[in-house]
Amino acid sequence: MATGEAAEVLVVGSVNRDLVATVDHLPVAGETVAGAALAEGLGGKGANQAVAAARAGARVALLATVGDDPGGGALRARLAELGVGTELVATAPGPSGTALVAVDAAGENQIVVVPGANAATGPERVDALVPGLAPSTVVVVQGEVPLTTIVTAVGAGRAAGATVVVNLAPFVALPPGVLSGCVVVVNAVELGQLLRADPPPTVEAARAAAAAVVAGGPAAVVVSLGADGAVWVTAEGEGGHVAAPPASAVVDTTGAGDALVGVLAAALAAGRSLDAVVTAAVAAATASVAHPGAAEGYPPFAVGAAR
Repeated sequence: MATGEAAEVLVVGSVNRDLVATVDHLPVAGETVAGAALAEGLGGKGANQAVAAARAGARVALLATVGDDPGGGALRARLAELGVGTELVATAPGPSGTALVAVDAAGENQIVVVPGANAATGPERVDALVPGLAPSTVVVVQGEVPLTTIVTAVGAGRAAGATVVVNLAPFVALPPGVLSGCVVVVNAVELGQLLRADPPPTVEAARAAAAAVVAGGPAAVVVSLGADGAVWVTAEGEGGHVAAPPASAVVDTTGAGDALVGVLAAALAAGRSLDAVVTAAVAAATASVAHPGAAEGYPPFAVGAAR
């Protein structure tokens, strides 16, 4: 995104240095396993979502924080190389966020995140952006920044008349009313956490649970279901199920959910209907698993035809 261009998608979120170990199988409690390879790259849910939106053709800005360690500057530079506007990426004393990722032969993963500088992304950073927000902006937040920052970003976007996408990953309990008018994106586990219930075991159960969440005030709820695609429900009673296309390969599922959220935001910014938005988002998540890593491995994505 060129300096001075208004962002179509503003992501308020995290940026991490990913350390990814490839293993034959994921360890169980107390087990040590040998790694076949170790790779380092850009990650963090905010960075992943921002890159995915950029790879789908949107003008994207990321509001985030890196550390003043040697890796912080490299993370900022890599974001810019991948098409994300970095004018809002600040530097704080201390280490950048780090994610320790293990990926097995089937592409499944285990992830431990150490927030580092992401904890310094405070609500005052969002307050400074309020005059520049427009109804055409899509504001995206997720659970890897402080709770007060999430709440402030949602409120600022809503006050500006912008579309606000809240990805409750990792799950965080928000104060009552925060999700009102938002597009909420969760997976089945997070949907269960939101409703304080078990994860829905079937597609139809997920759709019914999404409808229960919508009844509480969100404009729409999208539930990602992995290989089963996604379901969506709106406050107007519309909804559907988008099946996932066949995956060409499953190399690494890390960042698949973030690809879904980022492309969903880009498609919303392009004015697509929610059915078309979810279709593009599911296709992006499926395409992402054929590549190693998260943001670093995303291929170009499409937002689909207007309908």
